[in-house]
This record gives sequence, structure tokens and C-alpha cells, in this order.
Amino acid sequence: MIIIVSLIVLLIGALGYIFWKNNINKDEAVKSPGGSSASEPSKSAAKLPDMIIYDPTVNVMKKDDVSGLKDAPDDFKQFIVSLLGKDGENTNAEAESNCFSIITVHKIYKQKYATGGVTAGGDCAGGAAVLWGIVDGSWKDIAGTQNIGFPCEDLERYKVPSEIAGSSCYDPKSPGGSRNYTQA
Repeated sequence: MIIIVSLIVLLIGALGYIFWKNNINKDEAVKSPGGSSASEPSKSAAKLPDMIIYDPTVNVMKKDDVSGLKDAPDDFKQFIVSLLGKDGENTNAEAESNCFSIITVHKIYKQKYATGGVTAGGDCAGGAAVLWGIVDGSWKDIAGTQNIGFPCEDLERYKVPSEIAGSSCYDPKSPGGSRNYTQA
């Protein structure tokens, strides 16, 4: 009887050790110091598509408008608010006229690149299409254009994928001022 009870206790202990080693200890081993899994992307990143297209585009005129940027990274939202001016208010507005800035966001690609525009609204006119990207760890303006396409030189310098930049770019040395652009 003692031998049977000892074998049962030993078997339960061995199964418990195997479970602990394969499940609980494994989870602890792959976690980084910050607590998230180092070998797997975060759950929110895994769910997001490579390309987020805002149709219609999201217009940002004040900091609360970034709530329309569904699935956009928080650091991108903060960057867009910073384009408005101090405290996310449209401080680019001129006090004596009806001029203000509108930041539009069209697409975000792989949480690293985005396209949109900066437009002067109200009594003012003007604007440009803009390409933003993460450079040295933070969002920056990469290129801007009005009617001629993003400059090839800028796209190549920052290795902007064609998926977000398009299949042609502006090159003043090329016939007609543009050429094919391909970047994975």
C-alpha cells in the first residue's frame, strides 16, 4: 500500500513539473523586462492591417480630431497634434483673418509611414501632399509635393515602400520630370 501511494505521489509530482516546465516557466522565459513577450508582437500590433486607409480622409484641426485616426499608433497621433502648434490648438490661425491649418491623413503603412496633406483653410489658400515616416525613432516629414509627385531622392533616401509612396516619383533629370519608383 505504501509503495502504491508513493508511486501516485511521484507520478502527480512528475506531471506537475512537466506542466510547469512546458507552460508556466515557458511564459516567464520569453517575457522581456518590460513584461511583454519578446518573441511575439504585441496583441494590438498583430491585429492591425499593413495598410490603413481612411476613406474619407481624417481632417485634424484640433487635438480631439485625432480620435478619428482609428488604429493609428499613439506616437503618430501625438506627431499630428504637434503640427497644429502649441497645446494642439490651431495656433497657425492668424488673429486678424480667417486662416487656419487642416492636417489630413489618408493612409498609414505598417505603422511606419503615412500620407496626408497640410492645407490652409478659411480665407487662405494653399497646401501640399505630405509623406511622413519614422526617422531616427520619431515621426518626421519625409517629403512634400503639390502636383508633381514625391521627389525620388527623398523616397530613396528613406527607403519608402512603393506601397505607400506610389509607383512613380518626381525626378527633374528624367524626361517629363518623373520616373518609375519601386521599393519593397
